[in-house]
Amino acid sequence: MLSPLQLFQAARIAPSGRVVLSERVPEKGSGVYVVSIANPRAVRFAKGFEDQRAPWKPDQGIVYIGRGKCLAKRLSAFYRQQYDAPSGHRGGSAVLRIKQPKTLHWAAVTNYKDAERRLLEAFYRVAGRWSF
Repeated sequence: MLSPLQLFQAARIAPSGRVVLSERVPEKGSGVYVVSIANPRAVRFAKGFEDQRAPWKPDQGIVYIGRGKCLAKRLSAFYRQQYDAPSGHRGGSAVLRIKQPKTLHWAAVTNYKDAERRLLEAFYRVAGRWSF
């Protein structure tokens, strides 16, 4: 299983911090982030969202990779996202339905689009598939 720190290392990006998902990230500049869970084999989904298990891979601890021009604002919107509601976080909204503690690692970077691409490519190289 690939850890967030191993992913940042594989993408040649220095991580800036870590919080429990839902805690405020102090980074106001641009950057990238990785959401992970500690025990993917024990994952459960909130009631009514069990259908999300279909794409689930039990060896996949990293569940989301994202970016933002202003990380604090982007993650605030991520936390408020409602499942299947139109927004910039529609793809990641299912992550919030996972009933397990989640951790968010982030890195402040200037070229956040390139950094996200590097994280995604590194994840694919190591895991052999895209994140959930």
